[in-house]
This record gives sequence, C-alpha cells and structure tokens, in this order.
Amino acid sequence: MTISVIPRNYENLYGLLLKKEQKLRPKGAFYRVPGRFNGFTKWHHKKYNGWVWLRKAMSGVVVVEIETRDEPNDWQILSAFIGFLGPYFRSEISSISINYPQK
Repeated sequence: MTISVIPRNYENLYGLLLKKEQKLRPKGAFYRVPGRFNGFTKWHHKKYNGWVWLRKAMSGVVVVEIETRDEPNDWQILSAFIGFLGPYFRSEISSISINYPQK
C-alpha cells in the first residue's frame, strides 16, 4: 500500500519527519533502520511486524510505502503511521491519500 502525504505551502515534510523520529527516539513507535537506501529511508515499527519506506518526491510530497510480513494486518502499520502524522504535523499537511495496489 502506498500513501502520499501532500504538504501545505510546500513544507519540507520529509525533513520534518526525520527530525521528529530522531527527537522521539527511543520512545517513539517507529525507528529508523541504519543503512543507505537510494533516496529512501526505512522505518520499523516496535510493536507491529512491518515497516515503512519514506521517499521525498516533487513539491515536498512524501511517498510512503507500507510493507508487512503479515499482510492482513497491514492496517495496523497504516493506522500507526497516520497516528504519528496527526498530532505532530497537522498544520503542515494539506492531504493524505492511500493507494491500494491491484493484485
């Protein structure tokens, strides 16, 4: 599943997300996986068996791909990520769209 997070006023959401994750570490639900991924950042979730890939796109849009080992429960990672965005970035986000790929 892919999420597109559209910023309000061309905010640098990607940079803000990385800074917030770093500030919340180790108490936060998501934590960044060390390593270099070409243009991507990978976050694991502490409680649920899954991760998110974050990528900065044009005009400050952040594209997030959600992956889990337990596909029927991918909604848990989705819910956790949206729950992370809401309280911290409400004023910087214009809209969020979710795309479910065809199988």
